[in-house]
This record gives sequence, C-alpha cells and structure tokens, in this order.
Amino acid sequence: MNTALEYQTSTVPKPRSRKRSRKALIAFILAWMIFVGGGLWGAKWYTDRVKQQMLEDLTKQNEQQIQLLSKQMETEIAAVKTHVDENLAILNEKVQTFNELLSFANENASSKTDNSTQLYSQLDEIKKQLDELKKNLDTLK
Repeated sequence: MNTALEYQTSTVPKPRSRKRSRKALIAFILAWMIFVGGGLWGAKWYTDRVKQQMLEDLTKQNEQQIQLLSKQMETEIAAVKTHVDENLAILNEKVQTFNELLSFANENASSKTDNSTQLYSQLDEIKKQLDELKKNLDTLK
C-alpha cells in the first residue's frame, strides 16, 4: 500500500508558488505594454512621415500653380499693353488730324467761329481720352 501512495503523490503536480505566477503575470503585462507602446510610437512616426510628405507635395503644387498664374498674368498684361498702345496710336493720329483741321479752320476763318469752337471741344475730348488711356497704361505697368 505504501507503493500506491507514493505513486499517487509523485504524479500529483505541485502547486506553483504565488511569487512565480505574479512574476510571470508582471512580465506578460510589461511585454504587452512594450508591444503596445511600440505600436503607438510606430503609428505616430508613420503619420508624421505621411504628413511631412503631403506638405512637401502641396508646397510643390502651390509653387507650380503660382508660376503658371504668373505666366498667365504676364501674358495678359502684355496683351492689354499692346491694345492700349494701339489705341494710343490711333488717338494720336486723330489728335493730329484735328490739329490740322483746326489750323486750317483758323487760317480760313471768317464769321464761322462756331465750327472752330466745335473742333476745339472735340480736341479737348480726345485729349481727355488720351490722358485717361495713359493713366490706365501706367496703372497696368
């Protein structure tokens, strides 16, 4: 009978000590916290990297758009300038023509002072338009 009892006591596992199970639990929790902390750090590092890359891409796109708009504005300003220059040339021709007509009218003036007054008023209007176009050209520059 002794042998049966010895057999039973030798096959029954000994209960673990509480200190050993606590150490294992603490080690598991610590490993889990390190794993989670590493994951959080990795996620933050990745989002910062993606954020930086997006900012660089947006900066490049903005620079390209600014250059494109600058070229378009230069083209439009050049077109407006040529248009204004053409109008100024036309107005100068008209002013010259009116000056010739006025000088002719003054040379051949008799009692028809009304015609010269009308020519002078038209000349003043054209000069005003010419001055206005010059101001517009200066503002475009």
